[in-house]
Order: sequence, then structure tokens, then C-alpha cells
Amino acid sequence: MLKWGVLGTGEVAFDVAYAINYVSDNKVIGVASRSAKNAEWFANNLPDAKGYPDYDSLIQDPEIDVIYIATPNSTHTDMMRKCIAAKKHILCEKPFCLKSEEGQEIKALAKAANVFCMEALWTRFIPATQKAISKVKNGDLGSLRYVKGSFGHIFSKDRCFNKQLGGGVLFDLGMYLISLTYPILGKPDGYQFMPTIGKSGVDVQSSFTFSYKSGIIASYHCSFLNDLENTIEFYGEKGILKLGPPFYRTSKIQFDHQATNSNTAEKSVRKNPYGYPGPMQSAPYFKERLKPILPSSTKISSHSFKGNGYHYEIEEVYNCIKNGQLESTILPLEHSIQVVEIMNKLYASNTVS
Repeated sequence: MLKWGVLGTGEVAFDVAYAINYVSDNKVIGVASRSAKNAEWFANNLPDAKGYPDYDSLIQDPEIDVIYIATPNSTHTDMMRKCIAAKKHILCEKPFCLKSEEGQEIKALAKAANVFCMEALWTRFIPATQKAISKVKNGDLGSLRYVKGSFGHIFSKDRCFNKQLGGGVLFDLGMYLISLTYPILGKPDGYQFMPTIGKSGVDVQSSFTFSYKSGIIASYHCSFLNDLENTIEFYGEKGILKLGPPFYRTSKIQFDHQATNSNTAEKSVRKNPYGYPGPMQSAPYFKERLKPILPSSTKISSHSFKGNGYHYEIEEVYNCIKNGQLESTILPLEHSIQVVEIMNKLYASNTVS
């Protein structure tokens, strides 16, 4: 039985706590917050859990095996240092840290202390996400040419707009887009970053583009101001693979086969619809209207998705610790650190810091 402690009492902490208790041989037994009252209230909503007066009391409790860190972004590194010093295994909310140098430090400390450590980027462990990444990496699309993604919801949470707490849309939402495509694309060779800076000094929406020596272009948009399409699409020579909407909580993968012209020497002349007689001039319009009922080259595959989806990352933590692994092979610490480095370079390319 893995006994968990939870640091932080926000909405996501609740979702993850329920998921922990859903997984066999895992249970939340303790909760800590900046407010002892909040910790008690949170713990009262979970069976066999108790509230702690402060973070350090929970971290130092010998009964606790694993600690899930759900405190503000700016506190992640310090919380992980304390957990490692207390020999506690760690699942830390995204972003793993705010500076890649901090991530390298935590990686070295965790290894030296023989402590498991992983970023809580839950979407990387959802079956449909794993399958989509595998299909693109295995060449199901042929040569990859272009990637695009969007992630946007209207946010009003204070922490998201607080610069001192590590707020900003890139750290909160944009990093999902980077992290889910990183296993396929790796580190970009070129960066373009176009943020909109809000009144509090953080980016509230942004567009960013990556270029690679292979010729691939990746284009993303994230926003606290609008509800976007929330999809990730991979364009290859054989077709288009689409994850979502929404990509972060889906059980379906869509694949659109793309026909290629094998006879490149053959020339064609576009037909002029204005030369058609009478009603036939509306042929393009009717063709579009009939598309939904005509035979389609689109294939949709379904994959398991249970509960709120957070239990998939909990199962990974449990299996890794059970098997004596210090890192996940699905989401190794180096992946999390490299994603932070990419975001650091984006911010450095602009006046935001």
C-alpha cells in the first residue's frame, strides 16, 4: 500500500486525490495547505485522511510514502527539495519547475537520494494520447510535415495572473502543447513567440512557432481569454492525425487519409463552374453540403478513458515505485526539464521574464 500526502487544496488537488484513492493499493492519508482549516476541510472529504497544520509536518511524517505537490508553480522546486530531503517519492504538478536549471538540480538530488520523481502531466498517460504519439513516431503518417495545436479556456483564477506565483498562459496551458509533441519533435531549432501581456504583467494569450532542421513547422496558440478548439493535429504525407477536441481529455483519435498524386507529370485544368448550365453552377455548394453523408476517408479509433483520467498517472507512479524505478519511461525527468527549457527560451526571446 502506497500512502500519499497531498500538498495544496485547489480543484486539481481534489481531482488527483480522488484518482489516487481509485487505484488499488494507493490511498491519501494526509493533506496540508497554507491554511490548517483548509487542510482539515479537504481531508474531511476523503476517507481515512487527516489534515496537517503546515506543509513541513506532512513532509516529515514517516507514515507517508509519496507526496503529490499541488502548490503554486513558484513553490514547486522548494517543495521538491524538502520532500527529497525527507526521502519521500514525488509527483509534482506541472510545470515541473520554472527554470530548467532547477529541474536539473532536482533530478540529481532525487537520484542521489534514491527517490522516485515525476511531473504530474496527466495527459501524457491517457491511452489515446499514448497511442497517438506512438502512431506518429512509428511512421503511420509517413514523413511528418506540420503540427498545430491550441489550448484555451476563459480563466479567472488569481494564481494564473500572479507573476510572483509563476502565472502566465505559457506555463499553465502552452506547456501541454509542447509536452505532448516533444516526444515526437524534440527540441526546436528556431523559435518565434508572440505574447499578449495582461495588466498583471503575465502573458494572457500567446502564439508561438517552432521550426526544425527536418523542415517541420509547429504552430501553437494558447489563451486565458477565449475558449479555443483545443486540438493537436499532425500533418504527414499520408494524412492528418487529430487528437481531440479536447486533446487533453479524449478517448478518440481521428485519422484523415490524404490522397497523393502518383503521376506528377500529369497535368490537370480546373473546371470552370460558371460554364455549367443553370443550376449546375451551384455544384460546388451542393458538394460541400453532401460531404457528411458521402463515403469518407476519415477513420476514428476509440480508446479507454475512465473516471476523470488522472488515475492513469497514479498507476504509472505506483508501478514505477513497485518495480524500483526512479523515473517514468513514459515521462522521464529529462523530458519535463527540456520542456521548461523551451519555455524559458520563448520567454527570453521577448520582454517577458
